[in-house]
Amino acid sequence: MHLKLIAIVLMCISTRTSCQPLPVPHGTLIVAIVCTDGILIASDTRASWKDDNKVLFAYVDSFQKIFRIGKFQLAISGVSTFNGIYLNEITDSFNKSISVESTLLSTFDKFKNFLKEKYHVTDVELDKNKFILAGYENNLPVITGFETLGKPVRSPVLTSEAIVNPYWRIPNPNPYTCVETMNILEPIYQKCSTLDKSIGGPTYFLKVQPGNRVSELKKVSFKHFRKETDFIKAILNGETEVTYLFKESKKALKGILLRRLNTFGKTRQQYSQNNL
Repeated sequence: MHLKLIAIVLMCISTRTSCQPLPVPHGTLIVAIVCTDGILIASDTRASWKDDNKVLFAYVDSFQKIFRIGKFQLAISGVSTFNGIYLNEITDSFNKSISVESTLLSTFDKFKNFLKEKYHVTDVELDKNKFILAGYENNLPVITGFETLGKPVRSPVLTSEAIVNPYWRIPNPNPYTCVETMNILEPIYQKCSTLDKSIGGPTYFLKVQPGNRVSELKKVSFKHFRKETDFIKAILNGETEVTYLFKESKKALKGILLRRLNTFGKTRQQYSQNNL
């Protein structure tokens, strides 16, 4: 199953308190913002399925969307796996295999090359995703958004959803600490989740301080899987909770998952009709 967690990169302009969206699809809600005592990175944790008409019909929560690469933090919206391997496994492998780079750009370039060489990811596949990186360079806070084959966007605040604009009340520059900013963002996340059910789950808040020291302001017990097939089997065997929004959602999701398993060389006969 190819989970789509698609989003857009937005850039706050000057001292305005709203954000200007780029014209790409939406879904995942990520916010990265410079605060008085560090950088705050937040994400929702929902992964969802939509039908051919783009109607959401099922979802799971507690999926990780922020990862460490080198000494920086990477938030991603787009696919959650490359070549059937989840990003928590991919980033762990990347971090064990590389020397630490001093800049966001050089680290991200290494990460893209790693995906291409080890997981045979193409530029076309990469370009389906949006990335936000955050951390400190020369003791200065840096937040940069990447449309993979496009030009980086650097700003003291980046977010992945235009849906936050009506509720955004944080000035630029931000006069608040990370904890104060988190307290402002939490009700915004809650409001957005009521308007768009593809956004939701426990909100994850991460604080990055000078020296790229990281602390979790709000912890989440993430659902971690190494391979996509592991996740599919956990759902089919009733080991992972799924929220279904319509009467036929279970049946529809089962069909999607079984077809996805077939792409990994699995067969429908391995799973009883009563497993879902």
